[in-house]
Amino acid sequence: MKTNTMGIMAIVMMAAMVAPAFADTTTLNTNWNGAGILDMNFTAGNDLSERFTTGGNLISGNFQATDFNNNPYGYSVDSVNSYVTAKVTGGYATYQADRTDFATHPGNGENSTVPYMYGTAGQQLYAFVQASPDGSAEMAIGTQNNYASLQAGTYGMPHTTNGKNFEANASSFIIQEQILDGNGDGANFNLIGSGSAKIDSMSSEMGGSSFNFGKGLGCYTNADLDATGTGSFNVNAWADNGLNIDKGTIVIPGGGVDNGATYNLQIGYNGHFVYDNFALGGN
Repeated sequence: MKTNTMGIMAIVMMAAMVAPAFADTTTLNTNWNGAGILDMNFTAGNDLSERFTTGGNLISGNFQATDFNNNPYGYSVDSVNSYVTAKVTGGYATYQADRTDFATHPGNGENSTVPYMYGTAGQQLYAFVQASPDGSAEMAIGTQNNYASLQAGTYGMPHTTNGKNFEANASSFIIQEQILDGNGDGANFNLIGSGSAKIDSMSSEMGGSSFNFGKGLGCYTNADLDATGTGSFNVNAWADNGLNIDKGTIVIPGGGVDNGATYNLQIGYNGHFVYDNFALGGN
């Protein structure tokens, strides 16, 4: 175990030292396949911080991230893209992206301390999968950070073995995803089960004080679950002004107070369970 772990870490260090493909672009692209623990951090100046960790009896995948160092339109926030595909057998994988900078008005200069109308700091995407030693779990997820928002678009990107964003097949597994906007509002799902599960979560948007979970970015909505076995599926959301739940066209007013609107879906299943749309939005 120790030897394998050190071997994987050496691969990460070598990938981090690869020269940028273009003079003004910083790129990390690494693959792994073995047993042990892998822990990677990618920091794009003061704009975005990302961490990916995985460990298990067998771990494999690819992580790539690019800081374009471009400051488009002069809002003092670089464009940063990242994506991870990871599979674990008897283990776990975690991906988290945190927006750490806010947009400033171009006329105030990039050292301004006055936030502009676009995305603030604090937006976040978190994803987690875990499988017992007799099974496997996978994730295929990433983010795109720009001057206006943090986004999670996976259309046209690599996916899991069965073409999903998350999947698992084990006697015990966990799959989770959560987003937060710049105001601390957001949504998540949590699936704990035994058997198999496949989840689409194609796109999400996190703005300064609004969000879309499982939808948006000009794409058709693709946020669903197909599971066989036993388990529990929860979807939660919270916002100040209101929530709009796609399934059933449910509108939950918030009144403008902190977390004035909340939503909690709890479903236990035994057999073949399909939930066709868990997408929602809030502000």
